[in-house]
Amino acid sequence: MNEPDAMPITRAVVGEVLGPVDVTVDEATLATFVTRAALAETGILRGKDGERFLPGGTLGEAYTRPLDAARYYYLDALQLRHEERHFRPIVVGEALTCRDTILEAGTTRSGLSYVDIEAVVTDAGGNAAFISRTRLAVEASNE
Repeated sequence: MNEPDAMPITRAVVGEVLGPVDVTVDEATLATFVTRAALAETGILRGKDGERFLPGGTLGEAYTRPLDAARYYYLDALQLRHEERHFRPIVVGEALTCRDTILEAGTTRSGLSYVDIEAVVTDAGGNAAFISRTRLAVEASNE
């Protein structure tokens, strides 16, 4: 999101829940992942019935979808920390839902303002496909 009327990410409130936002692992998502991960299409996992699977981290950026929907601006943010827990592969064509929660906000020792975001991506049955936690920070002058 690069919109002039968006709020800085540092205005997010601890405890705020963003979403749900539906995310489908479509061909465009697959192509983006293949490009970013520097993989050939042949490197994607395939099931017995020809299903294609992506590693759980394919949608590691899924946390940005609820931020976009809530109209938060984050493109000037530094990603200081990112961790993921993967519970299973993602099927190409699968519909998923992402919810973000703002876990913490504050100021680093170096004076950067930050927010910690937990993104939980679930499948149609409500089961977690993966969970990521990310710390984004911006310079105080960018708030």
